[in-house]
Amino acid sequence: MSKIFDPAIGRATQWTKGQQSPNPGGRPNKTPLSDAYRQLLEKPYPGDPRGRSYVQRIAEVVCYEAGGGDLAAVREIADRTEGRPRNVEMNPMNLDLSRLTPEQRLQFAKLLALANGLVETAESATDTPKQP
Repeated sequence: MSKIFDPAIGRATQWTKGQQSPNPGGRPNKTPLSDAYRQLLEKPYPGDPRGRSYVQRIAEVVCYEAGGGDLAAVREIADRTEGRPRNVEMNPMNLDLSRLTPEQRLQFAKLLALANGLVETAESATDTPKQP
């Protein structure tokens, strides 16, 4: 038996435009663990002769690793300073994807993911420095 998505399921409980918000306060801003990390990161690192904070020491270690060629450290610095690259959906052939069945869309998405993975693998292979 084929499982086909039925868009009518749940329609009666969906929020509609103009209706009062079901969550007027929005998402709560409580982040106790993140808040505790932020407080600790600003404190001086114990025994540091230069009086640096945890944040300063961590940043220095990551920069040192990046300078030594650690691509994960380079990526971390770039993500923090430049922002993560956005995923851009492309449809270069201007295909009308609305005509596809849900199964065809899933198959098409899998093919795109596979192709994207192969492109990323090829690009990362050309980015790695050659060892003598």
